[in-house]
Amino acid sequence: LFFKLKNLAVISLILAFLGGIARIYAGIHYPFDIFGGMIIGFITSFVVLLLKDRLLRILTHLPFGTIILDDNFKVVSSHLESTGFRNWIKELEELFPIEEEVRLLKQYLLELTNFEFEAKALNENSELIPVKLICSKINDKENWRYLIAIEDLRDKKRLQEQIIGQENLVLLGELSAGISHE
Repeated sequence: LFFKLKNLAVISLILAFLGGIARIYAGIHYPFDIFGGMIIGFITSFVVLLLKDRLLRILTHLPFGTIILDDNFKVVSSHLESTGFRNWIKELEELFPIEEEVRLLKQYLLELTNFEFEAKALNENSELIPVKLICSKINDKENWRYLIAIEDLRDKKRLQEQIIGQENLVLLGELSAGISHE
């Protein structure tokens, strides 16, 4: 804010300073409380500014994406860049080609407030991949909106398969040890 809208930032700083002085004058806070809070606020904002690029890099490489739908299930906004899914979709069917999953998703969105749902989605290479959808219904004053967070489940599914394979090997080893003992 300070670097984007300097006039508004200066007015905000003056109002915050006057608010702090008023709280000292009213006996609500000690001067060290107010000035300590100011110092902590300035230090925190500068640390965030210094780390902004690093934080943005981390956040853009998370395996999550979001879609916001209007009350007619039209895509209002989609942020899928970091996930490898198709971005700037207009219809749910562009991301989820299996009609039954789209029908169930729309039904759940109408009936439930918050839920999780597993589906298959198309990535940028037109491959069907497993995803988890975390869905919430939001009342936007006059209309309902639907927020869908999308998580790529490929790594989790691969780990589950490896664990199951290892458990099967352990069971097979125990079985062969039991047979050879007999």
